[in-house]
Amino acid sequence: DRYLYAGTGLQHATTLCAGSASEGLRPILVTQADTFPCAFDSIVHDLAIQKLPVTFILRQSDESSIPVDHWARLTQPIPNIMLAYPSRASQILPMLTQAVEGEGPTMMMIEDSLLVEATTEQEETEIRLGEARTVREGKDVMLACAGPISTLCLSAADQLAEYGLGVGVYEFCYLKPLDTEILKNH
Repeated sequence: DRYLYAGTGLQHATTLCAGSASEGLRPILVTQADTFPCAFDSIVHDLAIQKLPVTFILRQSDESSIPVDHWARLTQPIPNIMLAYPSRASQILPMLTQAVEGEGPTMMMIEDSLLVEATTEQEETEIRLGEARTVREGKDVMLACAGPISTLCLSAADQLAEYGLGVGVYEFCYLKPLDTEILKNH
């Protein structure tokens, strides 16, 4: 019901969201992925350590100077935080709902290409927190993917199948909590 434009004051916006969450609100903070490092200490100390329910959406554009794998490595050690990375537009709403209804902070990386896709794609997707989704079964090779690269992994699996390899493709919508069971079993 309330909107606030913080401009370049991401650290202040993060602290404002922390205060709002401590008063019972469920703030959502949307920013470009490039600006995320500016608020890293506020995210750790004001949100994550206190387990405050703030949803942090990082938009990743084609012009972004921070690659997605850098974002994933940087946020992995943050305590008490859920890391979400939808691979299709139909996953955004269910994952956002889980984030807002969750007990602690969530960071969700959304690539701009998915936002364009979201206006046309309407299928509802069930996402289970901390569970990888089996996209394709295979016994010889396992491709673990996260985010929109999933479509490339399926294409690679098709090409490898032409050489007689059974390639399993597993989509990790959550990087934290990570589905370690599927990794152990394949």
